[in-house]
Amino acid sequence: MIVAIFDFDGTMTKRDTLIPFLKYALGWWKFLWVALRSLADITKFMLGSLDRQTMKENLLRRSISGRSYDDLVRVGKEFAKTQIPRMVRQEGIDRLQWHIANEHKCMLVSASLDIYLEAWGGIHGFDGVICSRLAVSNNGTVNGRLVGRNCRGKEKLRRLYEQLRPGDISELYVYGDSAGDSDLLAVADHAFYRSFSKEVAWPI
Repeated sequence: MIVAIFDFDGTMTKRDTLIPFLKYALGWWKFLWVALRSLADITKFMLGSLDRQTMKENLLRRSISGRSYDDLVRVGKEFAKTQIPRMVRQEGIDRLQWHIANEHKCMLVSASLDIYLEAWGGIHGFDGVICSRLAVSNNGTVNGRLVGRNCRGKEKLRRLYEQLRPGDISELYVYGDSAGDSDLLAVADHAFYRSFSKEVAWPI
């Protein structure tokens, strides 16, 4: 089968979407309070003393811990329908529609959260969404932790191969924009880096 893999943040969109989602879900003033409490983590991450997953989970814990997962899914669907469209790159949608028209299997593979990414992927006709997933407690609330690893880098490739056997992929297109997509771009037959029209030899 011919498969097309699309990253989301920075590839299908013009920017990261986690921060806009948290602003939308929390409201401006609560988000500002969370952001101020997260400054130390951001500094540690920039200095290399805090890993990306810990920083992300700390941010999620401060912002949405204790909230109902079902309620967050509801908010995520609203966000996908009303907010993400203004961030989307039309050339990405056009390229996705070309793949769909040619009956290629289209997968959205991203570190973004399931609570809004699955809704957006469904709206646009993706065959599957592979992403970071919030852990849910027995009482249906979230604690800010992720299920397994943040879906970035090698984790993207590992999860893709959990769903699709490499031998079943006859041709692979990959669209990405950052180091987090390098492992997918490295195995692509057609690698597109920060472009939907110009194929590159990876690594560049």
